[in-house]
Amino acid sequence: MRRTVIAVSILLCSLLTNSCSKAITRATAATVFSVKGEVTFGSAERNDFQPVTLKSRIHDGDSVRAANGASVDLGLIPGAFAQLSGDSELKVEELRITKDGNETADDMRERRARIRVIRGKLIVLFIPSDRN
Repeated sequence: MRRTVIAVSILLCSLLTNSCSKAITRATAATVFSVKGEVTFGSAERNDFQPVTLKSRIHDGDSVRAANGASVDLGLIPGAFAQLSGDSELKVEELRITKDGNETADDMRERRARIRVIRGKLIVLFIPSDRN
């Protein structure tokens, strides 16, 4: 009987400590909110560009080019927004989100966006988190 109680206690402790999953880090894509004029995105290395639309998903490694007089508004990651002005180019180096696997509220642990401005002007807006 005593062995059964010990075995059940160990099993219960084991389940309780493993019930929370580890953080999950995933790449994400920038969301296009608005496009004005001629804006393209794609691989600069392969010189493979296509027009940016509201349905475009811009990933790590993609470059975005805005022609003279054009602009594009992007949601990089939750809480980080960017506007690329005309005659400008940027390269998305990294867009990552780390979430707590089992959390349903306040599940965002880390957000990373690394953008390189190749030329021109980029305006970035950050919205602070409600978490302390």
